[in-house]
Amino acid sequence: MNSNFKIKLLQNLSSKKRNEGFTLIELLVVIILIGILAAIALPSLLGQLGKGRSAEAKTNLGAINRAEQAYNAENQVFAPTSSTGVKVTWNYYSFTDLGTTAASYASFTANALTTYVAQSKNYVSAVAVDTGGNTPQILCEALDVGTATAPGTPTYSAGTLSCVAANSKPVK
Repeated sequence: MNSNFKIKLLQNLSSKKRNEGFTLIELLVVIILIGILAAIALPSLLGQLGKGRSAEAKTNLGAINRAEQAYNAENQVFAPTSSTGVKVTWNYYSFTDLGTTAASYASFTANALTTYVAQSKNYVSAVAVDTGGNTPQILCEALDVGTATAPGTPTYSAGTLSCVAANSKPVK
C-alpha cells in the first residue's frame, strides 16, 4: 500500500478523534433551552394539580348531596352527614357540615387544607326540598384560587338554590 496514502489516512483518523464531543457553548445552549421549556411547563403542571384536587371536593360534595337526597326521600328530613352512611375520603380538603334549616335545607363546605390553599378553590354545596317534594342541589365554587375564605352558604328561596354572587359561582 502506498505510504503516502497511509499517512493521510492516519492523519484523517486522528483529526476525527479530536472533533468528537460537544463544545461548551453547545452545552450551554441546550441547558438554557431546557430551562426555558421547564419554566413554561411548570405553571401549567401546578394548575393541573389544583384541578385534580378540586375534583376531589366536587366529587365528595356531590356524593354527600345525593346521600342527603336519598335520606330525605326516606325520612322527610335532612340528616347530619354521619347519619347518611356515606363515607368519603378527604386528602386535600377539610369538610364542614353546616347543618340543616327547618328540615328543608342542608349545606356543606369543603375548604382546601393550608398546604394546598395556593393551588385550590374552596367549595360549598347545598341540597333542599321544595313543596313538590323535589330535592334540588347546588355546588358553588369560590371565584379565586388561593383564598382561604369559603364561598358563602347558598341561599334557598322559592324552591331555588343559588350561590352567593359576591364570592362564588355555581359549578355546572
